Amino acid sequence: MTDISNAAYIIQVSVCEAAGLIQHAVTAPHVLMRPRIFPDGDMWCALLGEDLQIGISGFGKTPQEACADFDEAWRNGRIPVAMVAARKGNADLLSVLMECEDYFDNRADADCDQDGFIPNEEMKLLSEVREAIAKATT
Repeated sequence: MTDISNAAYIIQVSVCEAAGLIQHAVTAPHVLMRPRIFPDGDMWCALLGEDLQIGISGFGKTPQEACADFDEAWRNGRIPVAMVAARKGNADLLSVLMECEDYFDNRADADCDQDGFIPNEEMKLLSEVREAIAKATT
């Protein structure tokens, strides 16, 4: 491999890694669900729903930490049953969608070739499932 082709390969790998990070960022639950983000005492809160009893929340010392905690709450199913029941009567559907989200989230991946970032089928389906969850909870 020549120095130029090696450099090109390193750049290609870097671009693919960056594309993967961007894909992960734009499909984060706080990006798709758009919770309210506000200061709460000496912490920040990211809240989707009317209040903490029936909403999904995340807390942190910064808005970014609150969003990360919100994402973890969403992905780990820390969603109050009251919120699910309050939303359009679609509790069973939402439960199945959340199971699908967890399934696809564990299998979503992407390859990179000379054309750039290529998501696998699971990543494509994960995006669709997250969009359906967003519609079901708003």
